Amino acid sequence: MKKLAVELGVDKDVVFTGYLDEALKPNLYNACSVFVIASPAELQSIVTLEAMATAKPIIAVDIAALSELCHDDENGFLFPADDFMTLAQKIETIISMPALGKKFGDESLNIVRTKHSTEITFEKYEAAYGKALE
Repeated sequence: MKKLAVELGVDKDVVFTGYLDEALKPNLYNACSVFVIASPAELQSIVTLEAMATAKPIIAVDIAALSELCHDDENGFLFPADDFMTLAQKIETIISMPALGKKFGDESLNIVRTKHSTEITFEKYEAAYGKALE
């Protein structure tokens, strides 16, 4: 990836951090304008929830659980798998429209608080285990 960044001429704009201590993650999220995830293999995507908890707008590939976290045109944008032109357009839209990014970020935080808090998650697990025991 480092070699590719040099070949593409973006190496001065890309940081490969390596391992980051958990305590430093909020600083990383707070330094960005938008959170983008193009991984087609996300099951729960804790990293997306972390970004949402720091009030970031989300751009996510429309696969698996990511559409449960990124609500298209509410807290960010979804894009079709492998459609990198659409992805680039969505990034440009959020970066060029800070008020939209703020609106999406506020909604990301709201979604985390109302649907994915620790308390809500525990309640869902308890209900599922209770049902399984019945």
